[in-house]
Amino acid sequence: MNRDVTNVIRYMMDELLPPVIRDNKYFMYPFFYYAFNGKNIRTMMEFKSLVPFMSDEEYEKVYRELDPIGKYRPTDLNRKCVSHILNEVTDDMESVIDIGCGRGYFLEQLVKKGARNIWGCDLFDAVPVPGTQYQKGNIENLPFPDNSFDVVICSHILEHVKDFDKAVSEIKRIARKKVIVTVPKQRYYYYTLDLHVRFFHKEADLIAAMKMERYTIKALNGDFVFVGEK
Repeated sequence: MNRDVTNVIRYMMDELLPPVIRDNKYFMYPFFYYAFNGKNIRTMMEFKSLVPFMSDEEYEKVYRELDPIGKYRPTDLNRKCVSHILNEVTDDMESVIDIGCGRGYFLEQLVKKGARNIWGCDLFDAVPVPGTQYQKGNIENLPFPDNSFDVVICSHILEHVKDFDKAVSEIKRIARKKVIVTVPKQRYYYYTLDLHVRFFHKEADLIAAMKMERYTIKALNGDFVFVGEK
């Protein structure tokens, strides 16, 4: 299922069901079983309690071994977010990096747009997308000097990270002009099917977390897109 469909499903579950039902372990178990193909269900369901005690290696291992039903979905971005982010990468921007680029869907969109000096960064050893460069790295300790890229894009990553403030500090550190962040517009529940550990239900939640004076923010089909200027 694409992002637009899953956002509708999430909205119906999170906003329409009574919380006492929505966050009930036994009610949610079948959804977890389906979403993760019956594998590692306890870890998936108790992830929020386990993650503070995981080493970086254990944390990365969970994600490497994930087998969710949406594993081969090309992107977590919905269509409106894709268009909005591409419009923010203007012709005067001389370099752009996608932090947490996954299999390279958005890198491909940047190539099609004609963006210059395109980079990707993720935990994989390689993400081969023609017309781009790639560097393996962790968002909490990015392997780039200060002010390396005119635009730093980070889509559907910050809701997953262990040290949120460090991750935000890093993407701002390597940005020369603009930071573009996309996160779900999502209410907190303990049992969520996405391993999220950080939640942004209101615009103010993300604005306060990003700590940038010059910004715009939009809610687009169940996600927030925050654009901060340095």
